[in-house]
Amino acid sequence: MYVALLVWVAVATLLSYVIERLWSDYTPRRYFRCVLAPGAVMHELSHLAACLLTGAEVGRVVLFGPSGG
Repeated sequence: MYVALLVWVAVATLLSYVIERLWSDYTPRRYFRCVLAPGAVMHELSHLAACLLTGAEVGRVVLFGPSGG
């Protein structure tokens, strides 16, 4: 059972990587980033929510920066 789960996770990871490479290679960079932006915002805000729920101090929130969020 655990082997099957591991195989499915590996397949999903590989497909995710392949799809991301295809999108980034065959679409203009600006369009690609605009399509991914809502997901990136939700991802970073989920980190913020987890910090607030656990009582961690939040110094600043960076959604888009030169070195990432």
